[in-house]
Amino acid sequence: MNFKKHNLYYNTILAFFMISLCFGTTMLLISSSSNQSLKFPKSASNGVSHYDILQSVEYKVEMNYTVSKESFGLTRFYYKIPRIDNRTPYSTLTRYCPPYQESELLYNNKYSISGGSSISKSINLHDRFNNTYDAVNITMSRGDSLKLSQEYNVTLNQVSFSNISDSDIGTYDTSDIMFELYCNQSVQFFNTSDPDLISISNLIVDGGDNPVEKAYKIINWIGSNINYESQTEEKGASWAYDNSKGDCSEYADLMITLLRIQNIPARKIVGLIVSNDPTYRPSAGDELIYTFSNSEDTVMGHAWIEYYVPNIGWIACDPTWNGPYDYFNRIDYLRFGFTVGSWIRDGSGTLASEFPFPMGYSGTDYNFELKLTVLGTKLSPLPPSIWDLLILLIIIFAIVGVVGFTIYIIIKILRHRKKSTVNY
Repeated sequence: MNFKKHNLYYNTILAFFMISLCFGTTMLLISSSSNQSLKFPKSASNGVSHYDILQSVEYKVEMNYTVSKESFGLTRFYYKIPRIDNRTPYSTLTRYCPPYQESELLYNNKYSISGGSSISKSINLHDRFNNTYDAVNITMSRGDSLKLSQEYNVTLNQVSFSNISDSDIGTYDTSDIMFELYCNQSVQFFNTSDPDLISISNLIVDGGDNPVEKAYKIINWIGSNINYESQTEEKGASWAYDNSKGDCSEYADLMITLLRIQNIPARKIVGLIVSNDPTYRPSAGDELIYTFSNSEDTVMGHAWIEYYVPNIGWIACDPTWNGPYDYFNRIDYLRFGFTVGSWIRDGSGTLASEFPFPMGYSGTDYNFELKLTVLGTKLSPLPPSIWDLLILLIIIFAIVGVVGFTIYIIIKILRHRKKSTVNY
């Protein structure tokens, strides 16, 4: 009889422990796997489909640039100031583009000058790639200064494309202007007529691969064969292939060129990154300040790519960061895109793009400051760490111990009462 009672006691505790462990683990996994992902229909009414918005961060962006002339004499300066464009499927400037960057211009001070400077400016221009910019021509003498300020609210979305099958992909219209801009021309940095690049591009992919499969093989080949090494100036795809190294510009140039050889439109996106740590998670209220001046440069410029697939849209990849962080068909909330296209010229200058931040001319004292304030975030919970699981087990053991001890005391009391009963 005692054996059965003890057996019942231990079985009760064991059953309670197993139920508690299963319940606690399940709740932890559910809470960690839940996210605020927004899934979009597998349709292409606006030419964009098969993407999810996994996470997003809203920023307040304040840009201030000042320049004053220190040298003697009159000098004319030219500035081409990029704007942070609204890059969504609903923008008239960004066809077939998912909502990578939702931007609203709040303030533009129209460029204030002091001293005897003469200035001519054109506001809100568009180049052939539909980048928006302001153009400023200014003649300055010693002591004159120029100041410009802009302010935006920008939401950067983590966009991911997945589950794209052959039947989802449409047919390329090679008469579309995107082929002239992003595929057909063999130009500086994107030398699609290089026989070595043609050979390796055709070796990497198979003839029956669809565009997404080709892009996957190309980005993985680059990750395995190109070593990261910072460069003082852009070298281009052929140089990167010949030397097996480069920085973000060469990684982007090479992937774009190998895709274009496969008749897949591809383009470079140039901008800046909030952090060079892909695991960085902004929090509301964070303030980040970047400076570019005569004596300091903390602006983290970066380049990545987009390639076009019919009925799917412009798909972003970052071949530089792909490696362990998987940036194939995915981009995060850490990248501000300033220009699309390339800073190249065909003789007429009509293809000029990829203009940088306001440059600093010699003989001037210049300072560019970019301030980011995190207004809000929609981030997925982090997965449980080993410490989370350990704490969960400790809590469960403590609860089971308390409950088990309570059951033991109750059984002891009941047994004691039964022994104390007098039978006649």
